[in-house]
Amino acid sequence: KQWYQRRVHGAVSQPLTARDVLHFLALTFVSSSCFATLDYGSCEIHSTTWSGNDLTQMVSNITSFHDCTEACRESRTNGGDYCNYFTWNDEGHPYFPHTCMLFNTAGSRHACQNCMSGILRCFL
Repeated sequence: KQWYQRRVHGAVSQPLTARDVLHFLALTFVSSSCFATLDYGSCEIHSTTWSGNDLTQMVSNITSFHDCTEACRESRTNGGDYCNYFTWNDEGHPYFPHTCMLFNTAGSRHACQNCMSGILRCFL
């Protein structure tokens, strides 16, 4: 059974079938389900940071990963260096406790202790 005919550049192409419509609906359902259940926790990268060469700013007295995410977001809206990636050091970090490091680009990854990194686009 034909549902309707597609027009491509003004010309009528092959008609859509019920099977075509069912495939479209199935793909739409799967896509929307994936986005509806996106787990932002998977955007938290534990024990990893990026190359110091890509560091644009360090913000002290940041006591949570969430606050570091906000510091990254705010640096973009305040006209400063753009932050696309960030690393938060918790209270146990040996050199920079409670510090948020902001990165414009993500160079090579490096292991770190008492740190957690994120990619800002995950949290927009």
